[in-house]
Amino acid sequence: MRAALMAVIWLAAGTGLIFALAQLPSRLDTMLFFSTALENITMGLMKLSLGVLQVAGALILLALVTLSLILLVGGLMRLVRAFGGEAPAAIQARLQKLPERRQRRQRMAGAATSYLLNQKS
Repeated sequence: MRAALMAVIWLAAGTGLIFALAQLPSRLDTMLFFSTALENITMGLMKLSLGVLQVAGALILLALVTLSLILLVGGLMRLVRAFGGEAPAAIQARLQKLPERRQRRQRMAGAATSYLLNQKS
């Protein structure tokens, strides 16, 4: 019984919608409505793509400005070093410790190698 009642309600709702939609062409120009909607969608998509392109252009411009600043600072630092500018103290200290590190590595490698050679199979 309940299923039959639901079927009748659905049929009545569908029929009412069909009659309501049939009245629309007399009150509304359907083709004008759809063409206007399509035009609005097209214009919106064009504005969206234009906005995306402008943002991408701005990001590329920002990246190029950043790259140019990095290149300028790096070039100035290399130019100062090339014409007798001394390296910062931390770099000089690291360069002085470099031979000590190499000697320590060689001793460690030598010890490991001699240990492996002294092992009996």
